[in-house]
Amino acid sequence: MGSDTIEIVGIVLGVLAIISVAARFYVRHSKKAGFKWDDWLILLSIVDMIVTDAVAVYAVSFNPTGPETATIATDTQDYDEADQLYTKLTWSLTVVYYFTASSTKLSILLMYHRIFSIDRALRRQIWALSIIVACYWIGCTVANLTNCIPMKYIWLNSLADPRYCFNYNYYWFAAGMIEALIDTLILILPIKAILGLQVTVRQRLAVISIFMLGAL
Repeated sequence: MGSDTIEIVGIVLGVLAIISVAARFYVRHSKKAGFKWDDWLILLSIVDMIVTDAVAVYAVSFNPTGPETATIATDTQDYDEADQLYTKLTWSLTVVYYFTASSTKLSILLMYHRIFSIDRALRRQIWALSIIVACYWIGCTVANLTNCIPMKYIWLNSLADPRYCFNYNYYWFAAGMIEALIDTLILILPIKAILGLQVTVRQRLAVISIFMLGAL
């Protein structure tokens, strides 16, 4: 999959996310249902996503060769001023990413808590998973901030000198695996409660399908 295709897919998914959140607020406002913590968290996530995308576009626009330069792992080619600024911006986006991702997960969990408020067992599971998400958020943020000590070695070049930096590829892989596990747990969390609803099988499957849309 080419970079252009990835960008197009990212833009489409971003637009769909904005439309979905806008529709959510419109419906809750029109129904006079009021806004809860899960609504504000998902709104914060969307705003953060827009800012992140804007910064990413800016980083590439002023330094089109930045992405290519960042893939050159050598200790003989230090970044120039433009490359260092590009690296600082993209590195900061990785820190912000965990805020966006974690606030989205917490928004979903808070929505579960609101919808399934009478199920005590499920509520305990929701709180437990919320704590895990918060720990993941804090842990990954700290790891990003301490990737290299001193921090300047993050943007001097792409070598990631092992004398000052830990192996970011291993960290990124581990963080991704943990996040995938958390996402899976969030998706399957309400299934048992939904299966217990006093409705037809078709209606249960329809409700489960709606929740499974979160996998997108």
